[in-house]
Amino acid sequence: MMRKAAVLAIVALLLLAAWTAAGPWLAIDGIRRAVADNNAAALERHVDFPALRANLKARADDALARRAGPGFASTALGGLVLRGASGLASGAIDTMATPAGVAAL
Repeated sequence: MMRKAAVLAIVALLLLAAWTAAGPWLAIDGIRRAVADNNAAALERHVDFPALRANLKARADDALARRAGPGFASTALGGLVLRGASGLASGAIDTMATPAGVAAL
């Protein structure tokens, strides 16, 4: 009796581990299906859009600063140009990193 319980517990743990390991693939499949079906509600269940927008904005700001170089941002005009470019990039990210924006892409 004890042996059956141990085997059952091991099988249950293996199934749980398999389900956990399959999580990323299930999420990617859900995103792919939501985009293919043009289903914004399903897409929102799989993608954290506020976190995605924040991440993309930080990456865009970093890329702009790196391309401009360290001396460019230290000047008054350079800082103004970088701030304007960052604002433009932020607006584009806010527009595109939404369920409707992803569907349009």
